[in-house]
Amino acid sequence: MYVYQYGYRCERCGFTIQAFICNRHITKDEAESIILHDTNILDGFSKNDGKVFSSIPVIKGSTVTLDNTICHCWYGEGRIYVDTKWFKCDKRNICQRPCFFAHANGIRRCYDGHLLTISEIRELIYKKTLEFSTRDLNGSLQTKQLSLQTRHIKLS
Repeated sequence: MYVYQYGYRCERCGFTIQAFICNRHITKDEAESIILHDTNILDGFSKNDGKVFSSIPVIKGSTVTLDNTICHCWYGEGRIYVDTKWFKCDKRNICQRPCFFAHANGIRRCYDGHLLTISEIRELIYKKTLEFSTRDLNGSLQTKQLSLQTRHIKLS
């Protein structure tokens, strides 16, 4: 991957990635990650009206597009997507199922300083539980567990 006039170009295949996507600068490391098809949530994109959003850059055809879909609801009725602070379901207001996305906001992206990754949120959704490491106020490593229960999320 090398830097050129408008962004980044892959030395092997010649694929290019713009340096700015939706008013956000893409770093060389992020461009390399996109080329490798790593699915990482990037924050700080914005629309021309100034509304800031988070998304996942993916390669579709010969361009990079932004897709905020994490997965589909296990009931098949909704799409789970990433927002700036939450993971939400696009059908949460009309879905008749008693799931944890019925909560007004969804699942937070950050718990005790730990930013959930795409693979972690998928694990949480499908297995209903997730263990992750974080630090307490003294800096000591601790293990936390998120559990999904009907209509609420429990942190222990």
